[in-house]
Amino acid sequence: MRRYFSSQIKGLVVVAMGLFCAGAVYAQSTSVIRIGVYENPPKLSYTDFEMTGIFGDVIYAVAEREGFQIEPVPCDWQQCLEMLEQGQIDLMPDVAIDQLRDRRFAFHRVPVLRSWSQLYGSHDLNVRNLLDLDDLRIAVLKDSVQDVYLRNLTESFDLSTTWVSVTSFESGFQAVIEGRADLVAANHHFGDMRARQLELFSTPVIFQPSRLYFAASRGGPAEPLLPVIDSYLEAWQLDPSSPLNQSLERWGLYAAPTAIPKYVIVALIIIGLALTGTLAFVWTLRGRVNVKSTQLQLSENRFSTVLNSVEAYIYIKDRDLRYQYANRMVADLLQTTETDIIGKTDSDFFDDKTCANLRQNDLRVIEKGERVSDEETNVTATGEKRTFLSTKIPLKDARGNVYALSGISTDISEHLHIQEQLNHARFYDTVTGLANRRLLLDR
Repeated sequence: MRRYFSSQIKGLVVVAMGLFCAGAVYAQSTSVIRIGVYENPPKLSYTDFEMTGIFGDVIYAVAEREGFQIEPVPCDWQQCLEMLEQGQIDLMPDVAIDQLRDRRFAFHRVPVLRSWSQLYGSHDLNVRNLLDLDDLRIAVLKDSVQDVYLRNLTESFDLSTTWVSVTSFESGFQAVIEGRADLVAANHHFGDMRARQLELFSTPVIFQPSRLYFAASRGGPAEPLLPVIDSYLEAWQLDPSSPLNQSLERWGLYAAPTAIPKYVIVALIIIGLALTGTLAFVWTLRGRVNVKSTQLQLSENRFSTVLNSVEAYIYIKDRDLRYQYANRMVADLLQTTETDIIGKTDSDFFDDKTCANLRQNDLRVIEKGERVSDEETNVTATGEKRTFLSTKIPLKDARGNVYALSGISTDISEHLHIQEQLNHARFYDTVTGLANRRLLLDR
């Protein structure tokens, strides 16, 4: 027993000596530390010109023991990061590490808090999993880890999500309340507290567990402070009466969090497996869709080739009499392309009288479901006159409702011209041009 207590005392002495040595070195290097503060309670807040919250309690406790002063500098999230990189502040609390930030800033080793992110919204939203985010508006803190992670995740599932960039978690929740966003992404510390206050719904969409640290500008006056912070955190996490655990209790969080709760880990594992399975299914389905799309495209190409080879004018019009399809002969007649004709009406190509005649026959098909065959004389916008024998039939859906018409028109202008010449030759002398006996007898 004596040997056990002796080893414990030696351990405490080593920790104390480490704190003393690190603090002595740091105290000689600087006296005032400028710390960026943005609103993210209960972790961090700016109240009455003081930094409050868990990170505030921790750094004030370190400052009291190490003999340096703290100058809080209020700023929003993105502004704080930019000021830290430019050396306008020395330290920034509540920062998660990613590859980009690890290159830009210096961090200590022992996390102050562990957290995860979650989506929050109104109770009438039926959001149960990631795929439910399709066509929704999500408020995210600009350039935050939630922003980058969610964008990449939704893009991998090909979801159509609208992003509402905000400068603070509070403004994200206000965007939901004001109807400018459907959901807001936030860390669960702030999110759970604010959701209860605003009577919003905490969705089951939990993602991105993270560790939170103080970040210092590289080469700045606060960088030597980072190992000092580590020394205190290592000691305080083991002491229930330490400033860290007292702060956690005061702000209503669990004490001495050395790991993410087991139920969260289980939930994240289940969600991860579900997302993996869903992703595999989506990729398999996407492959099948691509095959079917290729086959459909080949079929459409063959169909278009056939229709473009027919010596007839073939077209489809919707219920508003706008062209939805036209083969090459129609496009050549109207001096346009097969693509440009889509969505246009006869008034874009013919004179008013022609449009009125065409509309009369078209409406018989669209409104009455009739099959119409008739001669149609059309005058184009350039003044060219052509006569067609047109057959128009209704296209119906599964319920029998007419949704479009399909027309096939054959140019009989040359045929009528030849017929007119034959009739003229029948009654008039081809040499003199005078009426012959047949014309006189018929009269």
